[in-house]
Amino acid sequence: MILLRNLVSKINVPSLLDKMFDNNVAGSPPKFDDIIEAIISCLQHYASIFVFFDALDESTGDQKDKMLDLIKRLCGSGIRVFLTSQPHLNPRVQEQLGTIVPYEIRAQENDLDVFIREELKKKFDKQCPDFPVEDKAKIRKSLIDNADGMYIHLRLV
Repeated sequence: MILLRNLVSKINVPSLLDKMFDNNVAGSPPKFDDIIEAIISCLQHYASIFVFFDALDESTGDQKDKMLDLIKRLCGSGIRVFLTSQPHLNPRVQEQLGTIVPYEIRAQENDLDVFIREELKKKFDKQCPDFPVEDKAKIRKSLIDNADGMYIHLRLV
């Protein structure tokens, strides 16, 4: 709904959105499909649109299905979609969306090290103040070594 509000602030309000507002005032909240149709309608007023979805792999199965359906509808209306996900979802994403162009995004070791240090500091230092420093270093090294290929970014064609 926030995305839709921001989109319509720049254009004339589509009639579907007026109808959704009237229904909502009458006590009937908008349906998800109507919101999507209104978003697509609004996006058609812009010359070039890019929509980014991050961390598809972190959603539940039902949420993934809804997101993939939404992404398919957006792509079908000419909107460019960028999607990030763990690599294990690529076959499922490709099966449901068709042609995709994958881009591998690899975390730099020093970025991972900073992130992991901060997380260990937040979690270990409070809960286990006497946890040996050398063991924390082993954990940090193991996490960095095993974070190979952390994210895959997909661009849909």
